[in-house]
Amino acid sequence: MTKSLTNRTLEALKPTGKRYAVHDAHCPGLSVRVNANGTKTFTASYRYGRKQRRLTIGRYPIISLAEARDKARAAYREVLEGVDPQAVRRRKNMNLREGVDAFIEQYAKPRNRSWRETERVLTRELVTRFGERDLTLTAHMPTSWFGGWPSWCRSRGFGLRWPSLSAAMRAQARARWDAP
Repeated sequence: MTKSLTNRTLEALKPTGKRYAVHDAHCPGLSVRVNANGTKTFTASYRYGRKQRRLTIGRYPIISLAEARDKARAAYREVLEGVDPQAVRRRKNMNLREGVDAFIEQYAKPRNRSWRETERVLTRELVTRFGERDLTLTAHMPTSWFGGWPSWCRSRGFGLRWPSLSAAMRAQARARWDAP
């Protein structure tokens, strides 16, 4: 169903036992997916090349309707410029220095007033020591996590979660990180 989404209509969406989507009339391609458990997630559908793609924007109410519309429009602009938003978001050949820079711009600045401190600590603790290493190995780092860094990395397809690793695999990963 296509109707104009408002904060009131978003609050009124209830789970029905299976997932369904409500599309926004103001921003074509933007929709809210309501899962069986009641979780509401903004997604943007677009076509890149011959493939239909869906970009997850974020969960409601963490992301407001206005923010979701802005992010969807930004993604559509990227598609018009010939860039796939998902490919940019999930770039695999990114080193840790580039990852920290992207994290600060995309996550820390919009959410934290103390983003400069987060940038300083990440630069001091991670970039100076591991700056040129592959970002996909960050899940195996023996250092403590900082702020939203682990979830930001996981949401972009970088690394594995600790619980999925055996003790032997964690030890091997630590040895890789501690090696010069």
